[in-house]
Amino acid sequence: MSTAQLAEPVTAQPVAPPAPKRDASRDAAPAASETTSAKKLGISSFAVSLGVHSMALLALGLIHQAVVENTAPVHMDAVYEEDVSRESFERVMSEDTRAATEITAMSGPSAAVEITDAIQTNQAVGGTGGGGGGGGTGGGFGTGTGVGKQMGTSNKFRDPSIRIGVGEIAGPGGLSIGDDLDGKVGGGGGIKGEGGQMVGGYGAALHAMTNELIRILRNEQVMCVWLFDESESMKDDQKEIRENFHKVYEELGLFSKTDKEFSKKKNQETLLTSVIGFGEKYHPITPKPTSDVKEIKDSIDKIAIDESGLENTCQAILKAIDDHKTLASRQKRKLVVIVVTDESGDDGDKVEQALDAAKKAHAPIYIMGREAIFGYKYARVKWMDPKYKLWHWLPILRGPETPFRECLQWDGLHARWDAFSSGFGPYEQVRLAKESGGIFFVLPGEEEDLSGAGANEKRQFDALDMKEYEPNLGSRREYGQQVTQSKFRSTVSQAIQIMDPEVDKQLNIRELHYPLELEPFKSAAGQEVVKANRAMEGLNNVIPLLEKLEPLRAKEESERWRAHYDLILAQCYAYRVRLFQYLLAMDDHVRKNPKPVRANSNEWNVRRTPKMIEPDEEQYKALKAAFKLKMSRDEYLKDLKEHEQKARDLFQFVITEHPRTPWARRAQYEMGMGFGMEFVDGFHNPNYNNLDIKVPKF
Repeated sequence: MSTAQLAEPVTAQPVAPPAPKRDASRDAAPAASETTSAKKLGISSFAVSLGVHSMALLALGLIHQAVVENTAPVHMDAVYEEDVSRESFERVMSEDTRAATEITAMSGPSAAVEITDAIQTNQAVGGTGGGGGGGGTGGGFGTGTGVGKQMGTSNKFRDPSIRIGVGEIAGPGGLSIGDDLDGKVGGGGGIKGEGGQMVGGYGAALHAMTNELIRILRNEQVMCVWLFDESESMKDDQKEIRENFHKVYEELGLFSKTDKEFSKKKNQETLLTSVIGFGEKYHPITPKPTSDVKEIKDSIDKIAIDESGLENTCQAILKAIDDHKTLASRQKRKLVVIVVTDESGDDGDKVEQALDAAKKAHAPIYIMGREAIFGYKYARVKWMDPKYKLWHWLPILRGPETPFRECLQWDGLHARWDAFSSGFGPYEQVRLAKESGGIFFVLPGEEEDLSGAGANEKRQFDALDMKEYEPNLGSRREYGQQVTQSKFRSTVSQAIQIMDPEVDKQLNIRELHYPLELEPFKSAAGQEVVKANRAMEGLNNVIPLLEKLEPLRAKEESERWRAHYDLILAQCYAYRVRLFQYLLAMDDHVRKNPKPVRANSNEWNVRRTPKMIEPDEEQYKALKAAFKLKMSRDEYLKDLKEHEQKARDLFQFVITEHPRTPWARRAQYEMGMGFGMEFVDGFHNPNYNNLDIKVPKF
């Protein structure tokens, strides 16, 4: 790595709201809308070869060109022909659906974590949020506060005025009931909650929730509001909730009979409950708070499916608090809000409003949710349409775990399509739970319909390993101030923004559904060469930018930020080699015009492979003539090998420096995939093009 002086960050462009997450399906493919015609750029194999060779020159010479200008954001959903094999997830707590037969001591709230995406500031702050070093509070699977000094405020940063479509997350803590300052929890007594308590399923989460209610009921009466996500993706979850929901009230009944102090209370309505569904709108199910256990349990069966596909979590919390706070206060009851959802929510920009309302009402917020995707806001859920029996991959919001994006949103060809676990919950949800005095219950569970690389791995990291990597759970304003005042962090954020396919749509390079016939293939290939050239420009600007940060890396106090830097630099090197291989594979295909292997094939697709393509004499001769290169072919191949080895060395450094973390897991995945590219034939069912398929909005 070089030690050149770091350049000042460029001015950031406002990041637009996430593109609609409901319109992607199995056959989504990058749009080809470049102004340069395919006729000019893709008619002959030699023309494609020139595009390849121009990329080679850029890759090997590290030519510095102007940083690409940001264009209108676009959401791109790449798809794969085959799904990853399923793997059962390890469970941490019992999932026994029977109610407990005895009541034991309960743990109290602890630390939390929050996540979201998108920032608007006068300087480049793409999204790197330090857990330990940022002065914010972390919240993985344990308690703890991030280390590091609090950064000063900045007049240049302002609250985002854009819509943020990401979720929140929190982690578990270790505060015991004896430390609960006379039971003053949930916005009272300055007590904070837990950022992420790992549970094995809804049965375990509901049992833990019973313990929390009992802890509060020892001191005061309670009004409990259950908020159930009505999205299509929660259909299976609702079934499991119905099967386990009885635990809460049966165990509360057991407690009321066995606890001597509690049994002395004459009031049989110590706990009142409301059940509410939410999606785009707010749907009360119980007419008013009730103590009728049968009515409460029957109300779960009345949860509808909201077809809008929107989950306005923060607005539902705001409405629930507003509807219940007066009655709860008049009856001298503790207001408790419990949210059950599998997404991070579409209204994360209202997280501070919801948190402020919860604090004013002294209402702790408990959330039963899922882990956030590592540094990314989308996950994909598999869905089969009933008419044609075809699989579709539908995006849902599941992160990130930080206030703003801290990882690359690009995978070397297009927008990310993985589902690697972050080890934490979505930012907004974790922040809400922790700061209000509640708990974020992390439900790793078995998500059979989740798709993408890493979707079916064991979605759990050890608490001790993750302790130094906790996300910053402060407000977005505080987070942005910390980033803008750090040259190291703001430059990493700048690199993320430059290579963001939602900022520059030309970074979405086609991977699937190339025409089978040669001439249409050439036309499509010419369009993708333009995109590849743009991507290579970006990489050739980002890599020197990051390498200049090496002296500052050693001074960075946050292990999380150092891990981001290490992984992003390795990815940029790897993606440059991989992009060059993509262009060589395209050139090979045009020149050799191979025949499909399978009889029913109707398209070509790019596949990543460990096997590298070495330019033959004909290819290298054209390259040398076009650009007056003086190196021999052997020298050229040596340079290519050195670039590949550089990427491998950097990935290995990530694995060694940050073992047993999401950063190491991603580095292992990148190395295992290899750096080569090849075109393979495949079959694309024409029924995917039928407009009569009604794809649900998850």
